[in-house]
This record gives sequence, structure tokens and C-alpha cells, in this order.
Amino acid sequence: LGGRFAAVYLFMDVGFKLVASLMQGSMLGWHFGNPIISVSGMFFLFACLSGGAGILLAVFVRAPPPAPASMLKASCAPPAFRLWHRPELWCLGLVNFTFGFCAAFMNGYVNGSLTRRNSVLGVGSIGTLMALTSLTAAGCSLLFGVVAQNIGKGPVIAFGAIAFVVIPAAVLVGKPDYSNDYWGSSLIFLYLLQGVGRSVYESTNRAVFADFFPGSLNTSAFANCIMQAGLAFFLSFMIQSFSNGTVLAVIVLILAGMVVPGHIVARRYRRKPLADGSPSSSLGGPSSYRY
Repeated sequence: LGGRFAAVYLFMDVGFKLVASLMQGSMLGWHFGNPIISVSGMFFLFACLSGGAGILLAVFVRAPPPAPASMLKASCAPPAFRLWHRPELWCLGLVNFTFGFCAAFMNGYVNGSLTRRNSVLGVGSIGTLMALTSLTAAGCSLLFGVVAQNIGKGPVIAFGAIAFVVIPAAVLVGKPDYSNDYWGSSLIFLYLLQGVGRSVYESTNRAVFADFFPGSLNTSAFANCIMQAGLAFFLSFMIQSFSNGTVLAVIVLILAGMVVPGHIVARRYRRKPLADGSPSSSLGGPSSYRY
């Protein structure tokens, strides 16, 4: 279910990004006309669409049933904060932090410093390349959903972590610059890898959170997913304001390298007995989760 949901969401993302690129009169390296709308006008158009979607959501979508009164009385803290004491949240959250930093690395450094100066691709291809990332993520989400059902979610998480590792490692080792035309068309490889990593973040990663935090805990867990990725995105752009892409690449490399160990630690915490002798998996879903 997580894979199918992610695929639908990502295919819609692909559509909007392709429309944005076509409205600017270009796709990858091909320029076939003048822009039909300015960049500021395009942002205003999409802002109106977003606002309209919010209104439709409020009118037609039913809110989930409220949490039991016993749970609400357990703590005066907002629901999302109640999970902060759980080590599993932060161990599993390494995927979210990695995605946030890597997405900002792609948007800030790769788009701004590499693709923009690439004579084959150029700034006009950025919208299409980002759509390619989403398209790759959508296709991989469907594939990884099948794989996770057959061999478990752990190998899929590991594969996504490898994709996130390769992106900064390739930049640090390959050193795209003026002398090699910023890799030319080979730079597309980074966008494909980002699509693979994003597919794991959007689908399998969320399914893992649903396994560890079932029922009424789902909403709080997913809120923390968004918070972790958003915080990483924000911090990465702050870091880019006073450092170069190398620093951010190293951060992504370290975080991605911690993803698999983090999941292993989360699984062990989940199986650790609580003070009353019950397994912690009773708070985090069925113990059939396979790494």
C-alpha cells in the first residue's frame, strides 16, 4: 500500500514538474520556444492550485477518528512530541534526515553550481531533470513495494541508503567542474540516483514507520517524518550559505552511511522488554517486521 500511494503521489509530481518545464519552452537540452509564462507568474499559478487543493481537502475529506480519551490524558504534550523519547523514532529517522540533506544538496549545489553551468543541460533543463527524479521514484516505488513484500523492507532501505551514498561520493571523487564540462549528459546519473533514494523515502520508509508506530501512533509518527526531513532541508540550506558543496556532500555521506545501522538498532530497541516485562513491539506494531 505504501508503494502504491507513493507512486500515485510521485506521478502527480512528475506531471506538475513537466508542465512547469514545458511552460518555460524547454525540456532537457531542447529549446523549442519562448516561455509562455514568467517564472513569477508560474509560481503564482501553482500557489493558487495549492490553495484550491487545500480548500477541497477541507470540504470533502473526512478527518480521521479522534484518539481515545485515555491516550489524550496520558500527556499534555502535542501528539508528535510524545514519541520523541522513543529511540526508534530517531534511529529510523536517519532516512528522513538523509533525504532532507540530499534533496537540498541536489537543489542547491547540483542544480545551482553544476547543472546550471553544464553546456549540455543548462538551467533550462532543471525542471525536466527534477521531473525525471520523480518519475524514477514513482517507478521504483512500485518495484520496491513488491520486493519488500517478498524479502522484507530492510534490503530496500539498504538499497536506498546506497543510492544516497553514491550521490555525494561521486561528486567528491569525480569532481565535476569546467574542465570536464560538469560531466555533460552524465550528470543525469545523479538525478536518477536521487529518484531511487526518494522512492525509498516516500514508500518503504513510511511503511516501516507504520510498522513501528501502528494505529493511533501513525499520525504522530508521520508528522515526525515530515519534521525530520524539513529540519534537515532547512539546516542544509543554512550550511550552504556559509560553506561549499563539499561540506554538505560529506554530511550526506555520513548520514546515509548510518541508515542501515540505525535500522538495526531500532529493531533491537523494539524487541527490548519494557519495565512491566512486555515486549516493546506491543507499542510499535507486530513483531513480524523483517529487516
